[in-house]
Amino acid sequence: MRNRHELQITTIIQMIHDFMQGVYCQRAAFGFNFTGEFHGLLTPYALKVLQKRFINSDGCRVRHIVDDRYEVSKYLTTKSVQLDRDICTCGKWQNCGIPCHHAIASLQRLEIEEIQLMVNYKLTTAVYRNAYQTEIVNPIPNLMHWEIPVESVSILPPRQFT
Repeated sequence: MRNRHELQITTIIQMIHDFMQGVYCQRAAFGFNFTGEFHGLLTPYALKVLQKRFINSDGCRVRHIVDDRYEVSKYLTTKSVQLDRDICTCGKWQNCGIPCHHAIASLQRLEIEEIQLMVNYKLTTAVYRNAYQTEIVNPIPNLMHWEIPVESVSILPPRQFT
């Protein structure tokens, strides 16, 4: 949007609207075309992050504490994982909704499909498709359809105290 200072504000707003509409349509098409082995479960982004965290979980030493609580050590760091509450002391699981490598090391006794169920629901393809299913960003009405207020209000600058 550089070098657009000579355009009217309505033209700039229309350009922004058109850009947003294009992005929205691209994402709708992307969501419609989700395919693969895990079709209908996780978005490609969530699968990619989960795969990286699986790789990082190699070399972790897991010690069971009690119930669904584990202590995971790697190199010189030790983190606590609570599987029943989706919590790890590193904070990554809580922040993005995808189990961190500490949690994955604790979950290694489970199958891959069960670990994918531990990912937050907001990262599923169903939620992604639902968000972009309409393919429309509300348009901005033409200038001739704008409501212009009858009364005008003058706003004065603030007074300076001396």
